[in-house]
Amino acid sequence: MLSSDEDHWAKYNQAQAGRPVRPLLIQALSYCHSPGKGRALDLGAGAGIETAKLLSHGFEVHSVEPDAHSENLIQSTIMQADPDYLKHWSHSVATAQDFVFDEHSFDFIYSGFALPFCPPEHFPAAWSRILNAVAPGGILAVDLLGPRDSWAEQPLISTVERSWVEDSLEDFTVLHFDEKAHHGKTFTGEKFWHIFTLIAQR
Repeated sequence: MLSSDEDHWAKYNQAQAGRPVRPLLIQALSYCHSPGKGRALDLGAGAGIETAKLLSHGFEVHSVEPDAHSENLIQSTIMQADPDYLKHWSHSVATAQDFVFDEHSFDFIYSGFALPFCPPEHFPAAWSRILNAVAPGGILAVDLLGPRDSWAEQPLISTVERSWVEDSLEDFTVLHFDEKAHHGKTFTGEKFWHIFTLIAQR
């Protein structure tokens, strides 16, 4: 069950500090053959662990996170990695549905387990804007939830059909599209996961 506590995300992000970089990002970065160039977006940046990894790969990185306390936490994570990275980093406090995505503005967009929290009435438009923001040759790496996920019944959670995602990627080459369904844990307890992990290139 998702928490209704208004401080939920601040507590979650604090608890994430120090965890390893998520495997999806590591895998997606293996498709980037020109480190040191381009702009990256970490959408739903949390504690900034993936932001710091993207900075270490040579990207100019913009992190986006709705938690109002996130900027200081992400800055601390970056400082621990390398204080020099800060000059290549910027940040917005925003949700996926509120952030302004300029056309072809990012060479790498990563979002780990954040997009499902974009409410269903906003998700299709936000997804379209995200796809449009990937520059030619750019990489998109995201986690999405499928319809069998136990959170699918919650009104503020967005789930997607695999066929819908595939149909939306007509301008992309799909490099990796994995589907997993299993019982597991979350920050607030146990649940059934139905996860799509996607890496695609425009």
